Amino acid sequence: MSEQTKRKPKYLWLKEQLSALLQEQAEGQEICLPSERELCDHYNVSRITVRRALEELDTSGLIVRVQGKGAFLRPTKYTSPLSSLTSFTEDMDKHNVRCSSHILALENILASDKVAEALRVREGTPIVMLKRLRLANGTPLAIETAYIPQKIGEIVKQYIMDDVSLYDIFRSKCDATPAFAEQRMEIGLLKPWEQSLLGDGAPIYAMCTTRLDFDKNQVPLEYVEGKYRGDRYSYHVTMTNESFQGSHCTKSTQSDL
Repeated sequence: MSEQTKRKPKYLWLKEQLSALLQEQAEGQEICLPSERELCDHYNVSRITVRRALEELDTSGLIVRVQGKGAFLRPTKYTSPLSSLTSFTEDMDKHNVRCSSHILALENILASDKVAEALRVREGTPIVMLKRLRLANGTPLAIETAYIPQKIGEIVKQYIMDDVSLYDIFRSKCDATPAFAEQRMEIGLLKPWEQSLLGDGAPIYAMCTTRLDFDKNQVPLEYVEGKYRGDRYSYHVTMTNESFQGSHCTKSTQSDL
């Protein structure tokens, strides 16, 4: 150690060592630090020093600690703009992030009252339900459930697979391009199985969204319910004061949980 390093409190020195170690890791991977005992032995410091260093890393936002499991590299938070209609795949592409999805369920069901109203069909009408786990760089990010009118849904069932974009199927196989959408967001709670599916450290709360996509003729294409990890996803909104319409005066805000 240099003289300057020797004069620095040990916990700050250890914080710097661990910070450098974490930043060398691949972005988006769920990296877990060694246990407190292993850190004590490796860096020849006391447990008090280790705990103080971890507190500093937690406060700075570099790690998240999960009781009984350890300290993890805090994952990247992805931001999606609300000013344009894009799919999850397109959002991740803008971040240069590898997007993937796993199909959890794909089946024919009868439309509930809520879904029927959204899709403009009668309650009990046969439709197709597609539930998927969406991932970014291999890390679970959201659970999305799409309810699709039967005519389009039967085509989707022929072509949908893991990692295939639903929007791409709409465009290439159904001759139906999403033209506009209505979306709502609110904070909600995850069910135990949903929290488990979204990975270690997933908070109990989520950003819950509903989106109704329409084609150019204002015909509903799908009604989607999404539950996004609130610690990994946010929306960006640009707002304009109506008094200044036509000017360049805008305000941007970011919605997080």
